Amino acid sequence: MFLIVSKVGVWGQCTVTTIGTSPLCFGGTDGQIQVSVTQSCCGNGPYYFRLRQGDQNGAIYGTVGPLPSPTYTFTNIPSGSWSVQASYNNFSSGPILGFYCAVGGASLIPPAEVQVTANVNNVLCNNNNDGNINLSVSGGYV
Repeated sequence: MFLIVSKVGVWGQCTVTTIGTSPLCFGGTDGQIQVSVTQSCCGNGPYYFRLRQGDQNGAIYGTVGPLPSPTYTFTNIPSGSWSVQASYNNFSSGPILGFYCAVGGASLIPPAEVQVTANVNNVLCNNNNDGNINLSVSGGYV
């Protein structure tokens, strides 16, 4: 089982929807973030999307465009907090919100790291088969 987080933000007449799918394993990078903007945000395209670590001023993780669709899915994303920006002019300066026309976000929450604890009971006498190992496993997705 993996975590899917969906957020909808309304900014002026813009609606920004982000759907994040967390990585399947602790430390994994197979997460996804899908972003959709209403056409009233960024016109009729083409559309450009930028993914940033943390808030809208964080390090740029990736930029795509020009795209004909107001929806895009970023893939191979590790866990963490992410900000997504949309633009109609390849993030050049413009009259709406500086260089982008919409902002959304998503948090990809990692599964707990898998922990294995072993309880070993040695055999009592040589050639006996009365020893055992009990394993306790926690973390990950169930």
